[in-house]
Amino acid sequence: MISTTNKKDDSAISGLLGNLTRPRQSEKVIPNALEKGVFTIEAGSYVCAKVNSVPDSGEHFMVSKDNTEITVVTREENVKYLDLLEIGKERYGIILPASASSSRTSDFLAAISSALSGVGLDFLILSTYSKDYLLVKVSLLGQARQALLSLGMTEMPSRKG
Repeated sequence: MISTTNKKDDSAISGLLGNLTRPRQSEKVIPNALEKGVFTIEAGSYVCAKVNSVPDSGEHFMVSKDNTEITVVTREENVKYLDLLEIGKERYGIILPASASSSRTSDFLAAISSALSGVGLDFLILSTYSKDYLLVKVSLLGQARQALLSLGMTEMPSRKG
């Protein structure tokens, strides 16, 4: 069966397709936010571990507890302080990206994620109330750094030296 449309239908379809392909307002802002964005690569090598109980020590990067498990992200040297159930085999570096904008935008993180995946990097995202962190395999940190620099972002020195 051959379908025919009239000019009114063609105009309506073009309008809909134009809206789908036209950049959203936020997409116009992202390149500028990326160019003025900064990132820090935290010093150290980190692991993710599943533990029996919330650790007492404040020496860990992040502790996450839900209804089924407790996960700790910590430097390798701090594993000995954990009531360990299981530890991941990967060693990660932590990248803290920050937008030039004072507010967090999902588009900013999406652009960074797209750039990292675009060069074939696997990574984890950890989010807190006011910050997002990227966990990248230590062996791939150089590639991640280059990908962020290629977006126009600036690297800042680590707070912990």
